[in-house]
Amino acid sequence: MFYGIRKMVEYIDKNSLIHENDIVLRIRTDFYIEDCDVKTFNNIFVNMEDDAIFNRLRGHTCDWFSISTYKTFKKIWYIRDDIQYNDIIDNLFNAESIVSYRSKIYNINIIDIRNIITLCICREFADENNIKLQKFQ
Repeated sequence: MFYGIRKMVEYIDKNSLIHENDIVLRIRTDFYIEDCDVKTFNNIFVNMEDDAIFNRLRGHTCDWFSISTYKTFKKIWYIRDDIQYNDIIDNLFNAESIVSYRSKIYNINIIDIRNIITLCICREFADENNIKLQKFQ
């Protein structure tokens, strides 16, 4: 995951595809939003804060879904090489902890969006009427 993010960020920066203040979302590919307060959700985009990451907390930060500026995204997710990766991993319980860990290092405010969206992971999908979701409170 981190290697892929590194390559993506390097390509984006090399080709000037995204501005530092653009809003980006980090989403798992099997992510499913079951419920959303659309008006409040849209306000996140209108009132995006610098050095803030909007994340769903489940007792700890979650790597399923987050919203931030591209600059903040890079501070959290971009790991420049394997040496830095090993240093970071030595301080984490699991990969999800990277949001909390790097937020502390860069003084990034984590804003819980628990009351705005209901997160699920799609564990099975046969068709739109036959979906098995894993929900978290």
